[in-house]
Amino acid sequence: MSDLAKNYASMPVEDIERLAQDIKSLTPEAKMALRSEMQQRQLPTQALDWTAQPEPQKEKSSGVFRVFLRNFGIFLIFDVLYIIVIGGILSAVNGIDAERLGAAMTTVLLNLSLLAAILTSKFFAPKTLRTIWIIGAFIPPCIFILFLLFR
Repeated sequence: MSDLAKNYASMPVEDIERLAQDIKSLTPEAKMALRSEMQQRQLPTQALDWTAQPEPQKEKSSGVFRVFLRNFGIFLIFDVLYIIVIGGILSAVNGIDAERLGAAMTTVLLNLSLLAAILTSKFFAPKTLRTIWIIGAFIPPCIFILFLLFR
């Protein structure tokens, strides 16, 4: 006896009938076990469409926007931390206008974070949140180095 059959055998009739109402969402194995259990309990099975398939899920546009906001938030966290650390270090160095450099860094990093959040939410979708954290951690220092080189 399969795990599904054992599970269905232990269910009350009301739960079995409720499952039968949502037959589309069941796997083929679950449908077979449910049908067998219904027949053993002498519940009506003829009216049910046992060949019904689940309807394909449509991608929601709000999901992309939610991913964008999450990614943008992560990139902003790293930007702020990086600006604080670099700003603190560079403000101690003589001959550097830390205020001007901080404003330029903030503008560059915020624009970069916006671009990175757009790319990572729509075109390049990492499979894990850890990947987004890694991207967020490496982008600010790389851009800052490029900014200093081409300034």
